Amino acid sequence: RACFNMSFEGDAAAPVLPTEEVPPPPPSDAVTTMETDTVQPVPDPTPTPTPAPEAETEAAQAVVMKPEEVVEAAKVPAAAPQTLPASEEAYDPENATVDDDDDEDQDEDMGTVTSPVLRSSGPIKREEECSDKPLDVAIPAHLAAVPPLVQPLVPNVSAPSATPQYPGPDRYEARIAHDMYDTEAWASLLHDAHSHNIDHIREMYERFLWVFPTSARHWRAYIEVELARRNYNKVEALFVRCLRPVPNVDLWRTYVQYIRLVNGDVRDADLTPSQKDNIIKAFEFALEHVGMDISSAGIWTDYLTFVKTMRTSGSFEDSQKMMQTRKLYQRAIEIPMHGLEATWREYDAFENNLNKLLATELLKMWGPKYTKARVVYRERKVLMDGLSRTQLARPPRGSEKDEGQLAMWLKLLAFEKQNAQSIDPAVLRARITFTYNQILLHFYRDPEIWNEAAMYLHEHLNNPETATVFFERGLVALSSNPLIHFAYADYLEAAKKTQEAREIYERLLKNNSSALVFVQYMRFARRCEGVEGPRKVFKKARAADSCSYHVYVALAYMEYHVNKDPKVARNLFEAAVTKYPSNTDLMQHYLTFIEALNQENNTRVLYERFLAAAGDNPKWTLEVMNQFLAFEDTQSLDIQAILKLEKRKAQLFPDHDPLGVLGLVQRYKYLDLAPCTNVELESFARTSSRIHESQ
Repeated sequence: RACFNMSFEGDAAAPVLPTEEVPPPPPSDAVTTMETDTVQPVPDPTPTPTPAPEAETEAAQAVVMKPEEVVEAAKVPAAAPQTLPASEEAYDPENATVDDDDDEDQDEDMGTVTSPVLRSSGPIKREEECSDKPLDVAIPAHLAAVPPLVQPLVPNVSAPSATPQYPGPDRYEARIAHDMYDTEAWASLLHDAHSHNIDHIREMYERFLWVFPTSARHWRAYIEVELARRNYNKVEALFVRCLRPVPNVDLWRTYVQYIRLVNGDVRDADLTPSQKDNIIKAFEFALEHVGMDISSAGIWTDYLTFVKTMRTSGSFEDSQKMMQTRKLYQRAIEIPMHGLEATWREYDAFENNLNKLLATELLKMWGPKYTKARVVYRERKVLMDGLSRTQLARPPRGSEKDEGQLAMWLKLLAFEKQNAQSIDPAVLRARITFTYNQILLHFYRDPEIWNEAAMYLHEHLNNPETATVFFERGLVALSSNPLIHFAYADYLEAAKKTQEAREIYERLLKNNSSALVFVQYMRFARRCEGVEGPRKVFKKARAADSCSYHVYVALAYMEYHVNKDPKVARNLFEAAVTKYPSNTDLMQHYLTFIEALNQENNTRVLYERFLAAAGDNPKWTLEVMNQFLAFEDTQSLDIQAILKLEKRKAQLFPDHDPLGVLGLVQRYKYLDLAPCTNVELESFARTSSRIHESQ
């Protein structure tokens, strides 16, 4: 309870439904659909028997109701499901569909309140609320303390158990075991879960949200499940986990409606000053996070309606209410959002009803700001037409649809950066940050966007604190991705934060101990720790199962070029060849290194050694022989040595006649210079082919 108690003392108990029970949504044959590139899934045709009432449900009622109420509830038949108007249907997780059409008219997109519980006829009461004692519930205290630009944080979702306690149908479980981002399989699993008990449903949502932690509609569906069962303590825990990381208007509007209800804001309720203050704080909290969204008009309208209908007593409170309404209108008409023209008309009427003379001056003052916002809204709406606000976040897969969506988001981002509305730098920074966060809702697993956001905030908006937060969030989203880790480590190293940069490499190694990670870690260590730094990392790499020849080669070249120590470098190459004796790429690097030492005898010995090691590998033998010949042509002063080596090649590869014309061309060419024209070379090749055929 402390999370939702502004006093943070946890005095309030879990809220209970006052009079009517709103049962969970009835089972449905429809399939919960998601953003996919193919057809929607078909549910398992095998009928699932309806489970008997679970003991957990009874236990949950006992927690939120007094003992005598539990007894009494057993005698009373369950209430009929609450029916909503057609335009205000509750969100049904089993029948939810994805609507990619964001072409809302400017006066229509006011958002929706989904929960039947949030539309109940009375306020949510708590166990010990035996009097008119006001509820002190508003913004989670530990969330409100976080600076606005250092959010949203990362979704609070723990990795599920490797063996689910309540697995779904085997065929869908097999599909997500093969591809955890198989959205069709997840849709079918979620659909199936709603035919089981609450524990099964919770586990399936937790598993799904671990894979897709930024899916606002599934967070809302999860919240709806708990709301329908009156598990308000779990509802609030879910809000704390998802609100900041998922800046979605519908999700935040659901939160505001919940806060209004727990503070008694229903119908003609007479709210206390504390309750009014809590609700206003909730509205402000929501506007701070999603108030600049093009679809945020619903929250602004709800806020204005709440303020305008607040009961007052006396001229002073009337004056305060009037000033509060005016300021709220003036803030709203600067937001390029759906319904902006309607909001301006309401503001016009509001001022003219108060004082026509003053209205003329105020409307003249605020008219240009509204006009700018309207122009920006129209441009923004064109850019956002076709954007899918429900696309699930998956790693880049080369999908034309995903790449098309990303291109559209980046166009919107470029438009926001132009500051067509001429807003002040602080507001511009918040708007650009908000746009990046909107993109990341759908491209959460894409390292490109995390890096782009962090670097733009650092270099163009001079905001290193928020840049750091984006990098940190990116590391959570992509815990094993080397790109975002390397970029963040370089960012910290450039800022002279070497210890923090070192920790990034160590964190990455816990999830990805590939050879490339060790190579980059060694390079970092050499820059920041001197000669011994990369050697310590190399020692750790040798003990890893993922170690490959690349680690040896990287350190060998580092010892040779940076530390000027060819002896150590050669020892590393020898150790690598001993460990990986059949790796031809390693041998190629070793030969290049030895040739650079300009030690002819040692180089010839190594060539002979590798020719012997090549054995029955004709491809590798031919590559080594050609490189050996090139070495002799460059280094040898004895023509007999060259001719002798060419004869060896002819014996090993009769089709590659070194004494024929093509062999001569190969011997006498240098870089891009050749002893014949291209036409002659093509003729030589055809002639050589006919000669070999005749033989």
